[in-house]
Amino acid sequence: MTARDAEVLAAITDLTVRFPSQDRAAVDRVSLEVRSGEVVALVGESGSGKSLTGRALLDLLPPLARASWSARRIAGTAGPAVAAPERDASAWARLRGSAAALVPQDALGALDPLRR
Repeated sequence: MTARDAEVLAAITDLTVRFPSQDRAAVDRVSLEVRSGEVVALVGESGSGKSLTGRALLDLLPPLARASWSARRIAGTAGPAVAAPERDASAWARLRGSAAALVPQDALGALDPLRR
């Protein structure tokens, strides 16, 4: 079996995240797919949207963030097409910690040049 044949564990398509105070999107039309057996890393500059992408996938965006996507799945469960306070997030809350989790970055601790 190739990686392309493996089960899709998590995916988001055409993700856009915006904040009311910003003219530009914080994340603009990002797509990501993770299949069984794959190791995936999001790499980029500080502030490039890596954490927001992970948070959007798990429905953990900050209160002011507004996100949209054309498709989102975790462990075979499809989610609503809009992340906003007015929608019901209970199905996604049940998936967090059981089917998927977010390990937050600790840039100051991990990249401390004085720590060896």
